Amino acid sequence: MLTKAATDKGLFKGVKIGNDNVQVSHLQYADDTIFLGEWSQKIDFSLQNLLKCFELVSGLKVNFHKSCLYGIGISIDEIGYVASRLGCKVGSFPFTYLGLPIGEKMNKLKNWNPVIRLEASPEALISEKVELGDAGPRLICDWIRTPTGRTEGELLELTNIIAGYNFDITTRDSFKWALSTDGKFTVNRLSSIIDAHSFSGNISAQETLRNSLVPKKLELLVWRANLKRLPVRVELDNRGIDLDSVRCPLCDEDLETIDHAFIFCNQVMDIWNRVFSWWGFGNISSFSINEILQDNVPVTS
Repeated sequence: MLTKAATDKGLFKGVKIGNDNVQVSHLQYADDTIFLGEWSQKIDFSLQNLLKCFELVSGLKVNFHKSCLYGIGISIDEIGYVASRLGCKVGSFPFTYLGLPIGEKMNKLKNWNPVIRLEASPEALISEKVELGDAGPRLICDWIRTPTGRTEGELLELTNIIAGYNFDITTRDSFKWALSTDGKFTVNRLSSIIDAHSFSGNISAQETLRNSLVPKKLELLVWRANLKRLPVRVELDNRGIDLDSVRCPLCDEDLETIDHAFIFCNQVMDIWNRVFSWWGFGNISSFSINEILQDNVPVTS
């Protein structure tokens, strides 16, 4: 209130900040205060009177010998002269206020380390910070500052995770794949898991679904057909896409479902009969994509 009254009466002028020219005269946190103002020949007189009023009102004493005076664009001699009249020290940039370096370039990440960093060695591995003892693994950290708030909760969660692991200090850290008993990732194992979860359990023709002699594009086509994920007209209509017709564009005799497009259409049936005749299997006896996969027609090189 005292600073605002002095500012309103023109005894002390703060600095204007931002496009809206917001006037800031002081920053205060607990018993730590910074006064921000325009430099003038009478600034020592204004500050002395302001702080003297504060002492009379609050009953507290201002320690001028612990205070510092800073100037921007002011000669060091003039700053020293005013500081001597106030009985304080001459400060220099950068200085620290509430953990932040004032006067540094804050677009550099290192200058935010006092705020965002907790550990003195941020590049250290977890294994270097774990101490193995009779009571189990324990996290040992060199804190710059004490973790509080959400950080404290995250630290507790990490501590609980570490407590549940068995550490082997003789081996290097490594990743292990949870879906494999040996912890090793392989594409073949992943393909088997996808097949097991994507196709129904009554399909025994896994060779039909995954065969090195079959082009990948054809494998993908069969997989999508079995899952009803091909853009035939009936499927598009089921997904709310407005079409002129859902009948087969080849024969115009029935709805274009996946089974019709791959089996029942007369023109497609003719192709199947020719292929089966070429293979020596007779006519087609399947009535759906699923049944074709169940028939498990062997393929030999």
